[in-house]
Amino acid sequence: MDFTKWLRSELPHLENASSVVTFKLIHGAKRDTRLLRFLSSVLFSVVLIFLVFSLSDMLLPLDSLSNYCVLAVIVILLVLGLRRIENTFEKWLICRKIKQLAKPSLK
Repeated sequence: MDFTKWLRSELPHLENASSVVTFKLIHGAKRDTRLLRFLSSVLFSVVLIFLVFSLSDMLLPLDSLSNYCVLAVIVILLVLGLRRIENTFEKWLICRKIKQLAKPSLK
C-alpha cells in the first residue's frame, strides 16, 4: 500500500507537508505497530495450522490421490485467504497509528 498517497488523501492538512514529515509519520507508525503486527502474524499462522490439521483429520484416510489433491487445494486457498486478511489487518493497524501520530499536527 502506498501510505504516502493514502496519508495525503485521508489527512488533507498534510497534503502540502514535506516528504520528510510524511516519511517520519509512516516510519513511526510502522515502528510502533511492529509488535502487534508480529503477534497478528503468529496468530494467523496458528489459525492456519489448526485449520489444516482439522481438515486433514476430516479427510482421513489420505489413501487416495484425490484426497491429497483436495487437501492441497484447501490449504492453498486457506493460505491465500488468511494472508489477505492478515495484510488488511496490518494496513489497518498502520493507518490507525498514522492518524494517531498525525493528530498533534492539527494544532
